[in-house]
Formats: sequence, C-alpha cells, structure tokens
Amino acid sequence: MKLHRISILILCLAILLSLMPMQTFALEDIDPQQDIRLVLSFQAKVQQEENGPETEVSVVGAPFQLFLLATADELGNMTPSQQFAGYPVDLKNQDEDYWEVLASTLQGYILRDGLTPVDQGVTDETGFLTFPTGEVKLVPGLYLVLGTRYVQDKIVYTCDPMIYQLPMLDKEADAWDYEVEVFAKYTATPDEPKTTYRKVMKLWEDEGFEEHRPDAIEVQLLCDGVVYDTVTLSEENDWMHTWKNLEENHIWSVVESAGNEDYVVEITLQGVTFVIVNRPDPDIPTEPTEPTEPEPPPDIPDTGLVWWPVPLMLAAGMFLILLGAAFRRMAGFEDEEYY
Repeated sequence: MKLHRISILILCLAILLSLMPMQTFALEDIDPQQDIRLVLSFQAKVQQEENGPETEVSVVGAPFQLFLLATADELGNMTPSQQFAGYPVDLKNQDEDYWEVLASTLQGYILRDGLTPVDQGVTDETGFLTFPTGEVKLVPGLYLVLGTRYVQDKIVYTCDPMIYQLPMLDKEADAWDYEVEVFAKYTATPDEPKTTYRKVMKLWEDEGFEEHRPDAIEVQLLCDGVVYDTVTLSEENDWMHTWKNLEENHIWSVVESAGNEDYVVEITLQGVTFVIVNRPDPDIPTEPTEPTEPEPPPDIPDTGLVWWPVPLMLAAGMFLILLGAAFRRMAGFEDEEYY
C-alpha cells in the first residue's frame, strides 16, 4: 500500500511539473553594429617528389573575391541583394547543403557578367587573407568567396566557390560568431598542357509544372568567364551535349543563357559532366487543383501471409493480462495484511 501511494505521488508531481511554465533562452539577435571578419586560410598538401610524402605549403598571393548575395536581418532572415536578385536561383534557401550547389551555380554567372565584389584581396606569406581588407565594413548577410586558377611551384590550384553566412551561427554555443575562419577548398594539378572534355546534362524536377517547361534552352560554356560556345538543349538531343578538345588548365563553367524564366537552376560539376537541374521558381504561385472525391479502398488480395501464429499470440496476450491482474491482486492482499 505504501509503494502504491509513492507511485501515485511521483505521477502527480510529474504532471504538475509538466504544466508549470518553463523559462526558455532564445538565441540573441544579430548585432548589425558589430564588426564582422572572415579569415581565409589557404594551406595545400602537395607531393614535391614522385612517390614522396605529402607536405603542407602555404599558397601565397592567391586572389579571392567576396560577393554579398543577400543581407540578413536581426533574426537571420535573408533578402537577396540587388546585384543578385535577377539570377534564376533561390537565395532565400538557408539550407547549408544547398549553399554548395548555389555557389557552383553562381560562379559561372559572376565570371560571365564580370560582377563587382564588395571586397577582394590576395593571401599573404602565411597563406591567410582577412576580409575586410580595408575600410569596407561587412554587413550581416550571405557571402560567396570566389577564387580563381592560380599557379605556384608548377602546380595549378583551382579553388571551389564557397558560401558562408556572416556572422556564422555557433551551434554549440548557441550564439553568433562575428569572426569566422574558413579553409580554401581546391583541386591541384600539374601545370602541364593537356586536353580534356566536358559534358552537360539537363534534368527537370517539375512534376505537375510541365506545362511551363520550355521546348529548348540555351547553355553557354565559359572559359575563365568568357563565353566559349553556346548550344541549344532539347528533347531532340536528349538535353545533353559534349565539348571535346578543351585545354585542361582553365576554369570551365556553364550557365543557362535564355528560355527558362519560370524555373530556378542548380548547376554542379560531377566528374566532367555539368548537371543542370531545373525546379519551379518558388516565387511563382501554382494553380490550385480541384478537390476530387476519395476513391473507395481497393480489395486487399490474399498475399500469402502466414496466419497460424495469430491465435497463439492472442492466447499469449490474454495469459499475460490475467497474470498481471493476479499479481496486482496478490499485492493488494499483502498491503491490506500489513496495513
């Protein structure tokens, strides 16, 4: 009986605590007056001799540009900057996995259109570059760091574009970090004349939106930001094309040039293939569909399931229920005996 009373008391206490208002600590707002710094480190692992060990070297004098894609309010909500608002990308998407695709997509447009960065500089003798480099003040927002092809000690370094939110959210401390250190992402190849090839493949992810799909689109191949060739993709060529005999040590990229206004675009390089994925523009409202009456459930066919364990399981369940009731009854009699 005493154990029964303690159990009831614990249960009541738990219910009472669950109903009490609890204080929660929300993440502090972004301070727009706080100084923001982005520290870029470019340290590369290279093999000085054939079959020799890798050593880490600082890449000195590598140029980088910083672009403001969107501004952030005090809660971190993004508003596309005027410079990038007209491009067919989703700048309001705050998924960090998407930012890698977004950086790859915007690289070609930035190089083709010769956009002006908010800041730029080169790495110092230790391989570091700190933004801002001068009197520029960085505002809270979404930034793209864009490197270029750079040669040091007969090795060609090609940097991947990178996107970061500044200030950056420190998830462990649950606070905004106003001084962020990042590391350059790159590929290294010998500075030797070679030829290569590139492919482009178009994919549509627009189920229910197919009526907006154009019959064809134009894609431009860029060499270091300059238009090298323009091709038309359509069902006639299975939305694919191949360029051959391209000089390898250049930055090759692609952009959509025309004919696709109702979609946002994502461009990634997978091996030697540029994969262009088009999805409906989230800012374009979709037409509501008329409600349909639900179809009656179909007859469930006999799929050959084994039914013989079911009676045994039912019997076992009834036995456990009766056994539990018996134990509770015995416990009740004992409590009354010692009460």
